[in-house]
Amino acid sequence: MTEQKKDRIIYGNPELVALKKQKIIQGGLKNLQIVSDFDRTMTRAFVNNGKTHCDTTYGILESSPKLSQKYREKGKELYNYYHTIEISHSMTIEEKLPLMKEWYQNNHTSLAEERFDENLVPDSVKNSNLEFRDGCVDLVSRLKQNNVPLLIFSAGIGNIISEVLMQRMGFISDNTHIVANFFKFEKNSEDRVEIKFQEPLIHMFNKNESHILNTDYANNVKERKNVILLGDSVGDATMADGVEHDTILKIGFLSFHENEMIERYKEIFDIVILDDGSMNEILQLLDLVEKNS
Repeated sequence: MTEQKKDRIIYGNPELVALKKQKIIQGGLKNLQIVSDFDRTMTRAFVNNGKTHCDTTYGILESSPKLSQKYREKGKELYNYYHTIEISHSMTIEEKLPLMKEWYQNNHTSLAEERFDENLVPDSVKNSNLEFRDGCVDLVSRLKQNNVPLLIFSAGIGNIISEVLMQRMGFISDNTHIVANFFKFEKNSEDRVEIKFQEPLIHMFNKNESHILNTDYANNVKERKNVILLGDSVGDATMADGVEHDTILKIGFLSFHENEMIERYKEIFDIVILDDGSMNEILQLLDLVEKNS
């Protein structure tokens, strides 16, 4: 593994973390699955030595020269309004739910009004500043090598995620399953290319494994009772809910609003990695699981 700067890591309950790690190690590779968010979890929060925000899947489209300035301005307007609600301490998740759904619906409506060509996604990804978090490519490659299922669970755009994996990693392996907001291209009666998002709508507070029930992926992981969960937002902490597991080790990346959010993250995640840190903590645990398998 390439030597990296030492990550700032906080264990909410060190004894519980040690116990969960030991159970995951003892269970071996055959009992392990990974459930991970994409934006700012598998990818960085910042690039250019921390000076620039790393593109998210929606941000990749918003920065595309193929889409209008009107769409970009609408995206910023929606973000400025709804993101404040997303991180609010005074509202419950139940109160936020309809507003988060409204945010994504408005964004999708705005996007659907644009004119498209089918090169939009590959061209936008090619020109983006997106970078994977340090150690992420190594992690995904080792999961592929060991045939450990990886569920990428994102409220972002699935088409972009798939294209990023192909362009920046060179593969999407059979052990990887993506649950996100996918759209398809359609031609209307005027022979104009439009996009249509598939249902159900995925947003940051309805991400849980109930979305994979009765799928081939669910059948493949039903005997894998140990989960390493990776996320960067409050809603990510419940991604493994909806399916029974023995052990869930929750790891959260906190790169924004540290002073305001650290206590909340320590409550909902077992391990909190600060300052846009690396995947080294997960890779080191995977080393031990491999040695015990």
